[in-house]
Amino acid sequence: MDYNRIYTTTDYSAFDWVEINREVDKGKVKVLEKDIRNGIGVFTPILVNPEKVNGKIQIADGQHRFCALKNQRRPIRYIFAMRQMKLDDITLLNSRQTPWKPMDYVKAYATAGRQHYVQLVNFYNEVNERVENSHNLRQLSIRSVSYLTQNNTSHYNDTNKSIKSGGWEFRNTLAEARENLEIFMSFEQFGCSFNETFMQVILNLIRNEADFDVNRLVRQAKKYPYKFYNCSRSIDWQRMVEEVYNHGRGTANRIYFRYV
Repeated sequence: MDYNRIYTTTDYSAFDWVEINREVDKGKVKVLEKDIRNGIGVFTPILVNPEKVNGKIQIADGQHRFCALKNQRRPIRYIFAMRQMKLDDITLLNSRQTPWKPMDYVKAYATAGRQHYVQLVNFYNEVNERVENSHNLRQLSIRSVSYLTQNNTSHYNDTNKSIKSGGWEFRNTLAEARENLEIFMSFEQFGCSFNETFMQVILNLIRNEADFDVNRLVRQAKKYPYKFYNCSRSIDWQRMVEEVYNHGRGTANRIYFRYV
C-alpha cells in the first residue's frame, strides 16, 4: 500500500470502523449529507488502519463522513495510517482535531480549481508581500483581504456567498481590489490595525455615504493624529471616524453617518 496515496472506492461493504471509536451522531451525519447535496461538502479523506479485521478495512477516523457519503451514494476517499491505530491513538487524534479556518476552505476550493478562490489566494499573497515591508502592519487575514475584492458589504454575511460555502466570488476586478488596498495603505502611517471591523466600516462608508471622502479622513487624521486610534467594535470605529472627519467644522457643516 502507498501511505501517500488517496484511494477512492464506492464499495461501502469493504469498510467497518474500529469499535473503540465514538458512536455515530445521526444529527451530524444529516448535516454532512446536506452539505453534500448542496455541493459544499469538501471533506478530508477518511483515515483507515493498514491491517484489515475480519476482511474489512477499519475506519480509525471519519465515520461520520463515511456514513454521509454512503447515504448519498458518493465515492469514499481514504488514506492509510502509518500504523494500526489503537485506543490511545484515536482519542488523542479526536482531542487534537480543530475546526477548519477560513484559509483552510480557501486553499481547499482553490486546489479543487475554483477560479474565484484561486484568484483570492494569489491576491492574498500579493497583499501580504506588500504588508511585510511595513513597520506598522502585520499579516492580514484571508477574510480581511477578501473584503478588498467585493463591490458591497451586503455579501459578507450571505451564507450562500460566504468563503466556507464554496460560492464566494471575487467581485471586483484585480485593479479595483488593488485600488482598495491603496486606500487602506494610506492609513498605515497612523499605526492603524487593519482588522476586519475597521475595513468593513471604511468600505461601508465609501460605498454607502455619498458625502464621505476618504482622502479628507486621511488629511484630518494627519492633522489630529491623537484623535485617530484603534477600536474594537464597529460602532466605536464609526463614531471615532465621524469625530475625526468633522473636527474643526461648525455644527451646520458636520456630516453625520448612518450607523450600520
